[in-house]
Amino acid sequence: MAKKDINGYVWRPIVEVNLFSSKSVNNSIESVMLRLCEEKIKPEEISIDAVDQHFKDEIPLPDPCLCLVFGKTFSTFGFMPWQIRVTEISHITTHHNLQLEDFLCALRTYAFCEQRFGK
Repeated sequence: MAKKDINGYVWRPIVEVNLFSSKSVNNSIESVMLRLCEEKIKPEEISIDAVDQHFKDEIPLPDPCLCLVFGKTFSTFGFMPWQIRVTEISHITTHHNLQLEDFLCALRTYAFCEQRFGK
């Protein structure tokens, strides 16, 4: 049974894992920009909502809740700010020999996050 949060979000206990790299994000940006150019949209008609909808059409995924960033450089690899506005970002130094404890630590940190919407 789903529970309803104060902001109207209905929680459903489903885990979905998606893997992205900088290449996959760059390909999406390129595809969206090409589509916008092909549609011959006037500059004044381009809005954040329109671009966001094009990205959702390109990669039909919900906004990420938890993002694990691997490597020495901390980067969001091209995710747009509006795609990760409510994302908990956890940094792990490498994906080589990833230990279960490292992954569980990131999940525990996420589990105790409190998101505040509005004022």
